[in-house]
Amino acid sequence: MTRLAIEHVAVQWVGWYNTERLHSALDYVPPEEFEAAHDRSLATSNAA
Repeated sequence: MTRLAIEHVAVQWVGWYNTERLHSALDYVPPEEFEAAHDRSLATSNAA
């Protein structure tokens, strides 16, 4: 496996880990989805 191929696989894994995986500390919600919900709750509370 070339260095470039390893780099590509690593970048894909990090992208999956940071955006799609189910996280037990977040009640099994992907981090990206949890962050979006958090941002919406802040926008709602600031609008009031």
